[in-house]
Amino acid sequence: MAGRPRQYASAAEKMAAYRARQEQRTLLADRANFEQTQQLLARLMDAVHAAARAGEPVASGLEARTQLGLLESLAAHFESQARLASPKR
Repeated sequence: MAGRPRQYASAAEKMAAYRARQEQRTLLADRANFEQTQQLLARLMDAVHAAARAGEPVASGLEARTQLGLLESLAAHFESQARLASPKR
């Protein structure tokens, strides 16, 4: 019985395809900038949780289980506020 046909003609071709996929998924960033951003996001999350515990209404209404979730929730909140505040045409 014949097996499945080979997807790549050689190991070099297979490695080139792997590297191309990795390049599409990978972003090069400045480590110091990345680490500072991570620290600021953690600080923001801690501040939002503390404000929610203190009863601050905006913080209490945010979904903030992850950093990305917090950013999404903040963006949605302020987009909603902008729509409410914009003049009607």
